[in-house]
Amino acid sequence: MIDIFNSVMKKVIIWINLEVMRMGKKILWLWDNIEQIIASLLLLSMVVLLTIQVFSRFILHSSVPWTEEASRYVFLSLVYVGVSLVAKQNAHIRIVDHMKLLPKRFKGLLLLISDIIWIGFNVIVAIEGIKLFDGMGEHAFISPAMQWNMKYIFLVIPLSFLLASIRIIENNIKKFIKKEKVPLDPTGID
Repeated sequence: MIDIFNSVMKKVIIWINLEVMRMGKKILWLWDNIEQIIASLLLLSMVVLLTIQVFSRFILHSSVPWTEEASRYVFLSLVYVGVSLVAKQNAHIRIVDHMKLLPKRFKGLLLLISDIIWIGFNVIVAIEGIKLFDGMGEHAFISPAMQWNMKYIFLVIPLSFLLASIRIIENNIKKFIKKEKVPLDPTGID
C-alpha cells in the first residue's frame, strides 16, 4: 500500500514539476514580450478610437468627445511604453560615430557608463513621476470628457521608465556577464 502511495506521489510531483516548468516558460515569454504586447494593444485601441471619431464626425455629423481624449491618453501611453521597448531592443538613439575610433574594450566601458547615466536619469524621472502621482492624489485633476482621475493616466511615466531601466540592466548583464551578443545600436556597430 505504501509503495502504491509513493508511486502515485512521485507521478503527482513529476506532473506538478512539468506544469510549473510550462507555466515558467509562459511567464518568461510574457516578460520578454510585454512591451510589444502592450504597444500593439495601445496602437490597436488608438486606431479604433480615431476611426470611431472620424466616422462619427464625418458620417454621422456628430462627434464623440471621449474618443478624442482617450486617443490622446492612449498615444501618450504608447510613447512611454515605446521608451521601454527601444531600451529592451537596445535600439535607442545614440551618437556612435566616435565609437569606430575606439578600441573594443573602451567601447564597452563607454557604453556601460552611458547606460549607468541613462539609468540614473530614468530613476530620477520615475521618482518624480511617483511624486506627481502622489501629488495628484491630494488635489484630484479630472479629465474633462471621461471624468477620469489623471493620476492614473500619468502612472505610465514612472512605470515605463522603471521598466526601461530594468531592460538596460538586462542588456548589460547579457553583454558583460553572460557574454552574449547584444547590438549596440540599429546599425550594429560593435
